[in-house]
Amino acid sequence: MFCGQCGTKIDDEDSFCNNCGNERSTINNWDGLYKSVTKFSKQKREQKILAKEEEEKQEKKRLAKEKRQEKKRLAKEKEEKQEAEINAKEEKEKQERVEQGTVTELIRTLSPKDYIVLESLRREDLQLSLKLGTMELMTIMEKLFRCGLIKRLDREPTFDEKEKLLKFMDSPAYKQHVKRIEQLATPEFKERVKVYLKKLGIESEYDLLDLTGKGKELLKKKIKELKSEWGKLVAIYKTKDGKKLKQEIDNHRFDFPMMLYMGFSSGFIMSAMFNSMGIGMGGYLAEDPMMTEPLMGPIVMELEGFEKSPVTYEQFMESWDKDGYYDENGNHHSIDSGMVNDYIHELSGDQFSAKDFRTWAASKLFFEHLYNVGMPKTKKELKTNSLRAYDAAAEGLGNTRSVCKQYYVHPIIPEMYEDGSIEFYLKKLNHDTHIKTIPNFSPTETVMLQMLSQYKVILD
Repeated sequence: MFCGQCGTKIDDEDSFCNNCGNERSTINNWDGLYKSVTKFSKQKREQKILAKEEEEKQEKKRLAKEKRQEKKRLAKEKEEKQEAEINAKEEKEKQERVEQGTVTELIRTLSPKDYIVLESLRREDLQLSLKLGTMELMTIMEKLFRCGLIKRLDREPTFDEKEKLLKFMDSPAYKQHVKRIEQLATPEFKERVKVYLKKLGIESEYDLLDLTGKGKELLKKKIKELKSEWGKLVAIYKTKDGKKLKQEIDNHRFDFPMMLYMGFSSGFIMSAMFNSMGIGMGGYLAEDPMMTEPLMGPIVMELEGFEKSPVTYEQFMESWDKDGYYDENGNHHSIDSGMVNDYIHELSGDQFSAKDFRTWAASKLFFEHLYNVGMPKTKKELKTNSLRAYDAAAEGLGNTRSVCKQYYVHPIIPEMYEDGSIEFYLKKLNHDTHIKTIPNFSPTETVMLQMLSQYKVILD
C-alpha cells in the first residue's frame, strides 16, 4: 500500500503513514485509486499497442498495394517503351528505305558536272573549285556527301598536302575569288555556308575530303563505261559512216565534257570526227549547257582551236603513248618537237613555237610569285624575292634557275620589279577584283599582258 498524501509505501500492520501521518482510511482510498489508475493505464497501453499494430497492418497493406500498382505501372511503361522502340525502329527503317531510294535515284541521275567534281576530288584538282559557281559547287558537294560518295578524312593533312593547299590559297586567282565572294556575300549566303560546312563536318580550311569506297567504285564504273562508249565512237569513225557517227555523237554529247576532263579521250580525234562530218566542233558542242558554263570554257577553247586545224584520223589515232602513236594499221610513229612546232604553226602562224608556251608559263609563274611576296623593302629582300621567283618558274617548267633566267622569263618583269614600276600592276591585280579579262585569259595573264605591252623590241 501507499500513502494517499505523500505516496510513501506503508506496511499492512501500520494505521498511519510513517512519513506524513495520514490515517489508514486515506491509505485505503489511495490504494483503490492506484489500482484503478493502473488498470486504466494498462488498458490504454493495450489499446495503443493494438492501434499501432492495426496501423502497421494497414501501412503494410497500403505499401503492398502501392508496390502492386508500381509494378503494373512499370510493366505498362516497359510495354509502351518497347512498343515505342519498335515503332521508332520501323519508322527509321522506313525513312532509311525512303532515303536509300532517294540516294539510289540521285546516283542514277548524277550529271556530268557531278562526275567531274567527283573526279576532281580523286585527283585533288583544287583549281576546279574556281571554275564553278560557289552555290552550285556546294549543292553538288552536298549531293555527293548525301549519296555516300565522299567523306571528310579524319586525320591531319600531310606536309605535302598543306603545302599544296597553301600554294593554291596564295594564288591570285584564289585571292580574287575570295574577294569576290566577300563582296557578294549576304547574311542568307553566310548561313547557307554554315549549314554546308556543318553537313560535311568541315571545321577548317585544312580539313580534307576524299572519295569513299562507294564513290571510288562508282567513278571507276563510270570511267569504264565512258571508255567503252568512246571506243565505240572511234570504231564508228573508222567505218566512215557519217550518218551513224552523227547519231552516236548526238547520243553522247553530254558525255564529252567527262571524257575530256577524265583524260582518256583525245580532243584531236574528236576534232577529226567532227571534221569528217563537216561540223564545227566548238559551235556544235557549245549548244550543250555543260559546254557553255565556266567549267567547260577551256574545253570549248580547245575544241575551237582544233576546228582550225586540218586534223585527220591518220594523223591522230586514239592509241597514244609517251613515245608517239599507232596508226590504224598498227604501225608506230614517233613524235618530235619539230612535229609539234609544225602543228602549232598550222594553227597560229610561223611566229609561234612550243618555246613560246614555255616562255609564257615561266613568265606567269615568275609574276605570280612576285605578286604573292609583294614589293621588297631592302636590296637584300629584292634579290631574295627575285631568286625565289626564278625558282618557282624553274619548278613549273622542270628546268634550272639559270636556264629560266636566260631563256624563258621575260626580261621586263625582273627589270620592272627592280626599279619598282611593277608595283602599279601588282596593286591593280590585288585591288581590282573585276578586271575585264581578255577572252581565255585569267586576270593574272590580263594584267601581265598589259605590263608586257610596254616592252619594245628595237632592231638596228
